[in-house]
Amino acid sequence: MTTKSAKMWFKISGNYPIGGIELCFYFVVWLSHSLLAFLLATNASRSVGHWLDHWLEPSSYSSALRMDNSDIELKLFRQSLPNVLGAFAINSVVFRLILRLGLSKNGRSLLLISVWFALNAYLASVRCLLLVIFATFVLLSVTLLSNCQLFAWAFAILAIAKVSVWAPFSSDPAKYYREFNFYLYSAIKAINLSVFLVRNRPAIRLDFELAMEFLQYLLYPPFSTAVIVLFEDFRCQFRQVNEQISRLKMSSLFCRAFRLLFWFFVLDFLLHLCKANAFFNSPFSLLEHLNHYEVASIAYVVGHLFHLKYFLIFGIPSLFASFDGFHSPGAPICVARVAKYSQMWRYFDRGLYNFLKEQLYIPLITFGAFASVHRQIGPNLATIFLRHFVPMFAVFAFVLFWHGLSPNYFCWVSLSATALIAERIGQSLPKWHTIWPNCSEATFVRLKAASMLFTVIPGIFGIFFFLGLNGVGAFVFRSLFLDGLSQILSLRIFSSNSAGFVLLHLFLLGFCFNNVCLFIDAKLKPANQRKNGKGSEKSE
Repeated sequence: MTTKSAKMWFKISGNYPIGGIELCFYFVVWLSHSLLAFLLATNASRSVGHWLDHWLEPSSYSSALRMDNSDIELKLFRQSLPNVLGAFAINSVVFRLILRLGLSKNGRSLLLISVWFALNAYLASVRCLLLVIFATFVLLSVTLLSNCQLFAWAFAILAIAKVSVWAPFSSDPAKYYREFNFYLYSAIKAINLSVFLVRNRPAIRLDFELAMEFLQYLLYPPFSTAVIVLFEDFRCQFRQVNEQISRLKMSSLFCRAFRLLFWFFVLDFLLHLCKANAFFNSPFSLLEHLNHYEVASIAYVVGHLFHLKYFLIFGIPSLFASFDGFHSPGAPICVARVAKYSQMWRYFDRGLYNFLKEQLYIPLITFGAFASVHRQIGPNLATIFLRHFVPMFAVFAFVLFWHGLSPNYFCWVSLSATALIAERIGQSLPKWHTIWPNCSEATFVRLKAASMLFTVIPGIFGIFFFLGLNGVGAFVFRSLFLDGLSQILSLRIFSSNSAGFVLLHLFLLGFCFNNVCLFIDAKLKPANQRKNGKGSEKSE
C-alpha cells in the first residue's frame, strides 16, 4: 500500500478503534470476494449448458440477447410497470390540481376518493375494490361492536393465507399480480384501522369525515400495493401535505429517480449476464453438479438480485408518494452490509417492521398479564421468555402467514428466529470491560466481529430457504454448512474442493465482512441519530 493511500485510510478510520491499514485489508477482502462471487455465478450459468434455457426469454433491448426471467414476481412487476407508472403519474398531477381547487374538506375528500377508486380499478379491478371495501366495512363494524381487535387479526390472517382461494382474480397475469398485492396490503390496512378504532374509541368521533379518511387510506394508489404505512401516520401526513409539498426539493426527487433508473438497468444487465435466479427456481439437482464455491456464489448473487428487485418495488411508489408530500418507509437496506440480522428485519421491509412492532410486538410486551408477572416475580428466565420470546414468536407466526405456509418459509423463519435469539443473548451478556478489563477497544471489535458469526450464519442460510424453490435452500444448507461443519470437526479441511475447506474460508470471509459492517455502522450512526427516527428515502 502506498503512503498516500495509507494516510487516506487513516483519515477515513478517524477515531475508530481499528487502524486504517487493517480496515483496508477487510474492505479489499470483502469487495474482491463479492466480485469473484459474481464471476463464479456467471461462469456456473454457462457450465450447465442448455439446462436453464427454458427460463430465458428474448431481451427487450435486442432480439439477439436473452435474459433470465425465472423470477415470476419480477417478471410480473416488469409487465405491470407501464400501468403503474402511468397511474401514479396521473394521480400526482390530479392530486396537486385538486389541492389547489379551494374545495371544502369533504368535497376534496369525495373527489380524491373518486379519482383513487378509478385509478385502483384500472390497476386492479372494480370487483376487487368493492370486495375489499365491503370486507373492511364488515370487519370494522364487528370491531366496533365487540371493542376487540382479535377478530380483525384472525380474519386478516385467514384472508392472507387463503386469498388465492376465496378472492376473485382477473385472467391477465399482470393484473392478477396487482390484484393479489391489493388484497394482501388491504388486509394489513384493515388491521391498522381496527387497532386504531379499539385504541382510540373514547376519543374519536364516528362521523363522515373519519369515514372519508378511512377510504383515503385504503385507496391512495402509491400505498395500495407495495408500501405499508400505519393509518395514524397517513392521517397526520395527509393533514400536512400542502406544507410538505412546499418544502419539497425537486433536485432530491430527480436524484432518487435517477438512482432507481440506474439500478433498474443494472438489474437488467445482471439478468442478461447471469442465470443465478434460474438455479434457485429449478430443482436442486442442478446445483449438485457444481462445486461448493459456485453454489455459495450463486446463493450470494441471488440475495443481491432480490435486494435490487425490492429496491425498485418499494422505491417507485415511495418516489411518487414523496412527490405528493407523503413520507414512506425508507428503501431496503443493502444486503451486502448487513451482519446483524436484526438490521435485516428492521431495515429491509421497513413498513412491515413498523407494523409488526407497533401493532403486535410492543402491545404484547406491555400486555397486562405479562407485565404483572414480570413485576411480581422479577426478571428471571421464565418471565424473560414470557415477555420477550412469546411476542417474538407471535411476530414470526404472522410473518409466516404473510409469506405463505410452506416448509421453505418455515425453515427461513426458524433460522431467522435463531439468529435474533443469538443476537439478543449476546446483547444481554456482561460488557467486555467487566469480563476482560485490560482488553483494548480494537481487540474487542475483533472479538465482536468473530462472535457475530453465530448470528450471521443462521440468518444467511435462512435467506437461502426463503429465496429458493423447495429443496434448494435445504441443499445449500446441507452441502455448505452441515457437511462443511462435519469435515471441519473431523479435520478434513486440506482439500480446496472439500465442503470443510470452503466453510472455513467462508468463516474467515465472514469475519472480514463483519468488521466492514461494524465500521460502516459506526460511521453511519451519527447521521442516523440526526434523522431522529424519521423515515429516510435514501438507500442504505
